[in-house]
Amino acid sequence: MGARELDSPAAQAIVTEFFEKVTFSHANLERVLKQVREFSDVTAKLGNRAVLVHGCSRAGKSHLYQILRREFSNQEGDREFRVPLVYVKLPGTSDTVSSMYSDLLTALYADPKTIKAKNSERRKALRERTKLAETRLIVIDELQHIDRGEKSGQSAADEVKSFLDDLNCAVLFIGTSDCLRWLERDVQVLNRIRGVHELGPLEFRGCEKESPFLELLGRADEAIKPLLGVDSFLDSRMFANRLYLASRGLVGIVSELIRAACISRLQRGKGALELQDFQHAIDDFCPFAKRNDCLPFHDSDERLSGLPRLPKSSGRFEGLGMTEVRIPKMRKR
Repeated sequence: MGARELDSPAAQAIVTEFFEKVTFSHANLERVLKQVREFSDVTAKLGNRAVLVHGCSRAGKSHLYQILRREFSNQEGDREFRVPLVYVKLPGTSDTVSSMYSDLLTALYADPKTIKAKNSERRKALRERTKLAETRLIVIDELQHIDRGEKSGQSAADEVKSFLDDLNCAVLFIGTSDCLRWLERDVQVLNRIRGVHELGPLEFRGCEKESPFLELLGRADEAIKPLLGVDSFLDSRMFANRLYLASRGLVGIVSELIRAACISRLQRGKGALELQDFQHAIDDFCPFAKRNDCLPFHDSDERLSGLPRLPKSSGRFEGLGMTEVRIPKMRKR
């Protein structure tokens, strides 16, 4: 009996639910996770326990938070008021610092009067609420917006220093590399951050097993196997070269492409991912790849001239080693 086919909404629902529990990790991300876990350990007495993760868009910063959110959600327990992880995303508008305090206190169920108090009072309340809620980690996303709406970048820096000094839990800052340039202007703020990590495009070094990009694809293949029922061999030559061209080594794009390809695959039934699934992913679900002139799943892409022509029905490729792919610079729009 053939594999059961699904219509598009049903396939999307199954894949969406599955990917809520799946993230694609790699060695660079694991190093960050290790430090954040160490700093958020309630038994650790390490003074300021702040970590900064910065990098370009789709480099995997959101994956970091998703992993931590799942880990900490399992620690909520039976208590009515226990918030082990608090997440806020800074707005790209005015009054960013004020919004940060308001959102943090709201997440910790503070009363409306406290939420609207002066910053000094809100910092005191924040310390009390995190202790009461047994908060182990605060995540501040989009840190590059921190000085928006302030009279000067220095006033925002002073608030960050006071914020870190008054807290009794670990803090993870996430943002683009712009936030690092802002922090470097104030040594006192930077000194309060004990770990600084950059997430960027993963390297693809041909057939080397330690290639970070191949490691990511191997882990991704294992992660989606329960969904598809079989291996897809994403780290084989047929897929790895093309996925690198399509993603430019960015974890967020790889994840979105694989997720959309799984939807395409399940519409035909369970089975290994094929080239046509990734082309459908770009055509139907990942328009950003189209804007980047990324067509590596079409044989017409001249960058694939060194690869063998493969039938669309082929789900794997064996017997050939990897080749290093040199990516041309993206044209500016």
